[in-house]
Amino acid sequence: MPSVIKVALASDNSQLLDRAKAGLAAEKAIRIVGEAREGRQAVRLVTRGRPTLLLLDLALPPAGGIPLLAQVRKRSPKTRVLTIDGQLNEERVLQAAKGGAYGYMLGEAIPAYLPRAVRAMAGGEVWLSRKLMGKVIGELQRLVRLQGRAGGGRRGVTLRSSGKGP
Repeated sequence: MPSVIKVALASDNSQLLDRAKAGLAAEKAIRIVGEAREGRQAVRLVTRGRPTLLLLDLALPPAGGIPLLAQVRKRSPKTRVLTIDGQLNEERVLQAAKGGAYGYMLGEAIPAYLPRAVRAMAGGEVWLSRKLMGKVIGELQRLVRLQGRAGGGRRGVTLRSSGKGP
Protein backbone atom coordinates (compact mmCIF):
# COMPACT_ATOMS: atom_id res chain seq x y z
CA MET A 1 0.00 0.00 0.00
CA PRO A 2 1.33 3.48 -0.83
CA SER A 3 2.44 5.68 2.07
CA VAL A 4 -0.06 8.34 0.97
CA ILE A 5 -3.24 7.22 -0.75
CA LYS A 6 -4.23 9.76 -3.39
CA VAL A 7 -8.00 9.92 -3.90
CA ALA A 8 -9.85 11.72 -6.69
CA LEU A 9 -13.56 12.43 -6.32
CA ALA A 10 -15.98 12.42 -9.26
CA SER A 11 -19.55 13.49 -8.58
CA ASP A 12 -21.86 16.39 -9.29
CA ASN A 13 -23.70 15.71 -6.02
CA SER A 14 -22.53 18.30 -3.47
CA GLN A 15 -23.86 16.29 -0.53
CA LEU A 16 -21.98 13.18 -1.63
CA LEU A 17 -18.78 15.18 -2.10
CA ASP A 18 -19.18 16.83 1.31
CA ARG A 19 -19.72 13.43 3.00
CA ALA A 20 -16.68 11.97 1.22
CA LYS A 21 -14.44 14.91 2.14
CA ALA A 22 -15.64 14.87 5.74
CA GLY A 23 -15.11 11.11 5.96
CA LEU A 24 -11.54 11.35 4.68
CA ALA A 25 -10.50 14.62 6.36
CA ALA A 26 -9.16 13.01 9.54
CA GLU A 27 -7.17 10.38 7.65
CA LYS A 28 -3.49 11.41 7.60
CA ALA A 29 -2.53 8.77 5.03
CA ILE A 30 -5.30 9.73 2.59
CA ARG A 31 -5.12 12.88 0.49
CA ILE A 32 -7.85 14.18 -1.83
CA VAL A 33 -6.05 15.26 -5.00
CA GLY A 34 -8.96 16.67 -6.98
CA GLU A 35 -12.63 16.78 -7.80
CA ALA A 36 -14.53 16.40 -11.03
CA ARG A 37 -18.18 17.29 -11.57
CA GLU A 38 -18.67 15.62 -14.95
CA GLY A 39 -17.22 12.78 -17.00
CA ARG A 40 -14.63 14.58 -19.14
CA GLN A 41 -13.24 16.32 -16.05
CA ALA A 42 -12.99 12.96 -14.27
CA VAL A 43 -10.98 11.43 -17.13
CA ARG A 44 -8.63 14.46 -17.22
CA LEU A 45 -8.22 14.34 -13.44
CA VAL A 46 -7.27 10.67 -13.49
CA THR A 47 -4.99 11.10 -16.51
CA ARG A 48 -3.05 14.00 -14.98
CA GLY A 49 -3.10 13.08 -11.31
CA ARG A 50 -2.79 9.28 -11.47
CA PRO A 51 -4.62 8.84 -8.16
CA THR A 52 -4.45 5.61 -6.21
CA LEU A 53 -8.24 5.53 -6.14
CA LEU A 54 -11.10 7.23 -7.95
CA LEU A 55 -14.36 7.57 -6.05
CA LEU A 56 -16.83 7.52 -8.95
CA ASP A 57 -20.49 8.44 -8.62
CA LEU A 58 -22.42 6.20 -11.01
CA ALA A 59 -24.82 9.10 -11.65
CA LEU A 60 -22.02 11.37 -12.91
CA PRO A 61 -23.20 13.46 -15.87
CA PRO A 62 -23.48 13.47 -18.73
CA ALA A 63 -23.73 9.71 -19.34
CA GLY A 64 -23.15 8.16 -15.89
CA GLY A 65 -20.06 6.54 -14.44
CA ILE A 66 -20.22 3.17 -16.18
CA PRO A 67 -19.03 4.43 -19.61
CA LEU A 68 -16.06 6.19 -17.95
CA LEU A 69 -14.60 3.01 -16.49
CA ALA A 70 -12.93 1.91 -19.72
CA GLN A 71 -11.39 5.35 -20.22
CA VAL A 72 -10.10 5.43 -16.65
CA ARG A 73 -8.55 1.97 -17.02
CA LYS A 74 -6.92 2.94 -20.31
CA ARG A 75 -5.54 6.28 -19.10
CA SER A 76 -4.52 5.22 -15.59
CA PRO A 77 -4.47 1.41 -15.30
CA LYS A 78 -3.20 1.40 -11.71
CA THR A 79 -6.02 3.63 -10.45
CA ARG A 80 -8.58 1.55 -8.58
CA VAL A 81 -12.20 2.64 -8.89
CA LEU A 82 -14.72 2.63 -6.03
CA THR A 83 -18.16 3.24 -7.46
CA ILE A 84 -20.82 5.01 -5.43
CA ASP A 85 -24.51 4.51 -6.05
CA GLY A 86 -27.51 6.22 -4.51
CA GLN A 87 -29.51 3.02 -4.35
CA LEU A 88 -28.84 -0.68 -4.64
CA ASN A 89 -28.91 -1.63 -8.30
CA GLU A 90 -27.65 -5.12 -9.10
CA GLU A 91 -27.39 -4.49 -12.83
CA ARG A 92 -25.16 -1.45 -12.31
CA VAL A 93 -22.99 -3.46 -9.91
CA LEU A 94 -22.41 -6.06 -12.62
CA GLN A 95 -21.79 -3.39 -15.26
CA ALA A 96 -19.30 -1.63 -12.97
CA ALA A 97 -17.45 -4.88 -12.25
CA LYS A 98 -17.31 -5.75 -15.96
CA GLY A 99 -16.02 -2.25 -16.64
CA GLY A 100 -13.15 -2.65 -14.20
CA ALA A 101 -14.40 -1.22 -10.89
CA TYR A 102 -12.99 -2.91 -7.81
CA GLY A 103 -15.54 -1.57 -5.37
CA TYR A 104 -19.20 -0.68 -4.96
CA MET A 105 -20.63 1.31 -2.07
CA LEU A 106 -23.99 2.86 -1.39
CA GLY A 107 -23.87 6.60 -0.79
CA GLU A 108 -25.45 6.15 2.63
CA ALA A 109 -22.43 4.08 3.74
CA ILE A 110 -19.85 6.81 3.03
CA PRO A 111 -19.71 8.30 6.55
CA ALA A 112 -19.21 4.94 8.24
CA TYR A 113 -17.06 3.04 5.76
CA LEU A 114 -15.30 5.22 3.19
CA PRO A 115 -11.88 5.47 4.93
CA ARG A 116 -11.83 1.71 5.50
CA ALA A 117 -12.85 1.02 1.89
CA VAL A 118 -10.16 3.37 0.54
CA ARG A 119 -7.43 1.73 2.64
CA ALA A 120 -8.61 -1.77 1.70
CA MET A 121 -8.73 -1.01 -2.01
CA ALA A 122 -5.35 0.77 -1.95
CA GLY A 123 -4.00 -2.45 -0.42
CA GLY A 124 -5.30 -4.52 -3.33
CA GLU A 125 -8.61 -5.69 -1.90
CA VAL A 126 -12.07 -5.29 -3.39
CA TRP A 127 -14.92 -3.58 -1.58
CA LEU A 128 -18.55 -4.56 -1.82
CA SER A 129 -21.51 -3.30 0.13
CA ARG A 130 -22.77 -5.89 2.60
CA LYS A 131 -26.26 -5.45 1.19
CA LEU A 132 -24.93 -7.10 -1.95
CA MET A 133 -22.95 -9.95 -0.40
CA GLY A 134 -25.95 -12.26 -0.06
CA LYS A 135 -26.85 -11.70 -3.70
CA VAL A 136 -23.26 -12.28 -4.83
CA ILE A 137 -22.99 -15.50 -2.83
CA GLY A 138 -26.34 -16.65 -4.22
CA GLU A 139 -25.18 -15.97 -7.77
CA LEU A 140 -21.89 -17.83 -7.19
CA GLN A 141 -23.80 -20.81 -5.81
CA ARG A 142 -26.10 -20.75 -8.83
CA LEU A 143 -23.10 -20.71 -11.20
CA VAL A 144 -21.44 -23.59 -9.34
CA ARG A 145 -24.65 -25.64 -9.61
CA LEU A 146 -24.85 -24.92 -13.34
CA GLN A 147 -21.21 -25.84 -13.79
CA GLY A 148 -21.78 -29.10 -11.90
CA ARG A 149 -24.76 -29.98 -14.10
CA ALA A 150 -22.72 -29.25 -17.22
CA GLY A 151 -19.94 -31.54 -16.02
CA GLY A 152 -17.45 -28.68 -15.67
CA GLY A 153 -14.18 -29.39 -13.84
CA ARG A 154 -14.21 -27.88 -10.33
CA ARG A 155 -17.36 -28.33 -8.34
CA GLY A 156 -16.60 -25.96 -5.52
CA VAL A 157 -15.73 -22.36 -4.96
CA THR A 158 -13.66 -21.11 -2.06
CA LEU A 159 -14.38 -17.58 -0.88
CA ARG A 160 -12.34 -15.54 1.56
CA SER A 161 -13.67 -12.47 3.30
CA SER A 162 -12.31 -10.22 5.96
CA GLY A 163 -15.84 -9.77 7.29
CA LYS A 164 -15.36 -6.02 7.24
CA GLY A 165 -17.34 -3.34 5.53
CA PRO A 166 -20.88 -2.44 4.61
